[in-house]
This record gives sequence, C-alpha cells and structure tokens, in this order.
Amino acid sequence: EARHDAVVCRLQKWLGAGKYVPQIARHLRFATKFDPAFAETVLQVALKQEDKVAVLYLVEAIATRRGEIDAALAGRLFMSAIAFLAARNDSRWADVIGHQTGKDGILSALSADQVGIALDSLIHRKEIDFHAEAVVAEIAERHPLAVIDFFGKRVRLASDNPPQDYSAVPFSLDALQKALSPYARELVSAARVWFDDDDVFFSYRGGQLLKSVFPRWSPEFEQALREEVRSGDTAGLQFVTQIMRTYEGQSFLHDLCKEIVAAVGPGDPLLGEIGIVLESTGMVSGPFGYVEAYEERKALIETWRTDPRERVRLFAERHIHELEQMIGAEQRRSEQELELRKLEFDRSDVEGEDKDG
Repeated sequence: EARHDAVVCRLQKWLGAGKYVPQIARHLRFATKFDPAFAETVLQVALKQEDKVAVLYLVEAIATRRGEIDAALAGRLFMSAIAFLAARNDSRWADVIGHQTGKDGILSALSADQVGIALDSLIHRKEIDFHAEAVVAEIAERHPLAVIDFFGKRVRLASDNPPQDYSAVPFSLDALQKALSPYARELVSAARVWFDDDDVFFSYRGGQLLKSVFPRWSPEFEQALREEVRSGDTAGLQFVTQIMRTYEGQSFLHDLCKEIVAAVGPGDPLLGEIGIVLESTGMVSGPFGYVEAYEERKALIETWRTDPRERVRLFAERHIHELEQMIGAEQRRSEQELELRKLEFDRSDVEGEDKDG
C-alpha cells in the first residue's frame, strides 16, 4: 500500500509538471488500482497539451478498465477523448478498442447522442476495416438506424469530395452483416435515397453495401425490393436493377428480373440493363469457363419461355439468341487460345531439345 501511494504521488508530481503524460496514460491500463478521478486529470492534461498519443492510451485504458468506472463517467471520458481525436481527423480509437467490444464494453455506456458523435468521427476513415467494423457492429446492436445513417453519410462523402483512396462501404462483412440483416426494409429505404442522390456510382457503394449485408436474399429483403418494382416508379425499377447488378447473375435474381421486364415497354433501355444482370458471371475457371457460365445462364432463361406474360417470353427469346451468339464467340476464342498455348508449349519443347543437343 505504501509503495502504491508513493507511485501515485510521483505520477501526480510528473503530471503537475506536464511531464511523461503518454507514459502515465499508458500506465493506467496496467495499474493495480484504477483511479477514475486520476484518469480524468490525466485526460485533461493530455487534451491541454494536444497529445494524441496520450489520448489514445487513455481511450485504451478506459475501454480496458470499463468495469471499474461508473458508466456515466466512462461515457463522458471516452467522448471527450473521441471529440478531441475527431477534430483532428484521427480515427485510431477504433483500432484501439476494436478488439474489446462486447456486451459490457465501453460502447454500451454511450447514449444515443454519444453514439452519433462516435460514428461521425469515423465518416472520414478511409475504409471500414476489421477493427472499425467491430466497433460499428457493436453500435448497430443497439442503434441500427444510426449505423444505417452513418453509411449514408459515407456514401454521400464518396460522391462529393472524398479523401484519397476512400472506400465508402466494405466489400465483405462479418459481424456487421449479422447486426444489420434484420433491418432489410430500413436499409432499402435508405439506399433508395442514396440512389436518388447519385445513381451513377450507386451499385459500387450503396448497392455493394446491400450485397454485403444480404449475400443471399432474405424474404424480407426481396419483399422490400419487390415493393419498389411494383410501385411502377421508373427510378424504383432502375434502383432495383442497380442492386441486382452486384450479384453476378445468381439464379435467385430471376423472379424479380421477370417482374421488371413485364413492367417496362419494348425497347426500354432498362431491358439492356436486365440483360447485363442476367449474363453476369463473376470469376470463372478453366479454358472454357465463360462458355460453361453462359450455357448455365441460357438454361435458366429457357424457363422464361413458359411464362404467361408475353413481354417476358419475348425478352427470353431475344436474350437466348444473344447468349447463343456469345457462347459461339467465346467457344471460338477459347479454342483459338488453347491452340496457341499448345503451339507455344510445343515450341518450347523443341527449343529445349535444341539446347540440349
């Protein structure tokens, strides 16, 4: 006890003199006894000195020792640190606490207003990586609408004046997918606003986020998209088509594609977009990978020929013809490429024999 008091006395003297502030902040994480009042004093000195390293160490200490601090005080200290870092466009606090999220973590001590400030501090972060996703997913468990709004702000920033190498939404999700997937209708409603604001790059941002949350369509997600189609709104049809373009022609797209084909007139440019949706393949393998992929697409479209709607049947006939032309062209290209490879292989063998001889 006496030794502990002596250490505290020495730390207080250094702190009073404005010395070793980062080291003292770091010490708080590992101290035998955690003194919240002393931690607050350290934070105030770090803020006064504008010492970002010390502030980050304090964020780590507060998050690590969360169980030893009153929830209201923990939230206040944490938000003071976040506000300081956010003003300096520093989102490293997410890296510091990204592995410490959980039911009783520091984020659980935040109010709805504080959560909004914390999320806003991540808007300019170049990407939502593993640590940032863990933070945002933990917030989404209690404040899903705030997280949806957060991604809307990132999408808008990407359309306006983004930082260099900015990626508005993740291309794959883990924890965040689980947290947001129950909110299909809310996500679709928000994404429609994003689309109306910027339809040019929507599929790469808002559409990609929806695909990341719903890699396989849930009934609720499909129903929300179907309502957009059945509204008869041209922009709504374009919105759903842009979303479907991110799914690389998967078979579950066909029912909704038929709905759109039946809803538009002959010659509508949207029919060309639907064709792109249906023939998309993603990555293929093997010398005849595209041939096989287009054959599969053709087999799926063949079932459209029995649809009771004339527009659907007519589209199927045209698209099957287009696919047959693509299959033929790709077959010829693949055969020629294979022959060239054989010639190159044979030539290398001959050259090798000449050298050996």
